[in-house]
Amino acid sequence: MKFEKEGKISDPEGLTGDDWNAKGKKWREPQIALAEQFANSNRYKNGKGTCFDIDVESLGEGMVLYFAFLKIMIGLFTVMTILVAPLLVANFSGSRIPNELIGNGLSTFSIVSYGINKGINEYQKNVAH
Repeated sequence: MKFEKEGKISDPEGLTGDDWNAKGKKWREPQIALAEQFANSNRYKNGKGTCFDIDVESLGEGMVLYFAFLKIMIGLFTVMTILVAPLLVANFSGSRIPNELIGNGLSTFSIVSYGINKGINEYQKNVAH
């Protein structure tokens, strides 16, 4: 394992260079504690941070802008969902799609389903009068 920290290269297992597999070079047991310490030093808050105490400003301007954009989009989609809900309910209550064509049921939310299917004969009678 080769570590680079503050410009210094540390190789506790002797794997640096091309001679790592040379005859006569003894195998060294990996130092798990050292590897975990190095891994935690490269993680956010030294590996002790949680998802709930993130200091977004420390992650850079891009992350701040991303979460600001995400907040705006959540609000926008919430408002759009509220605005379209009555239309979805009206379409779902319609019965213009024949039962054999409904399929998985999602078509009942489309504009095609809006209204009542009276049939072509009733429609022609109403138009004639």
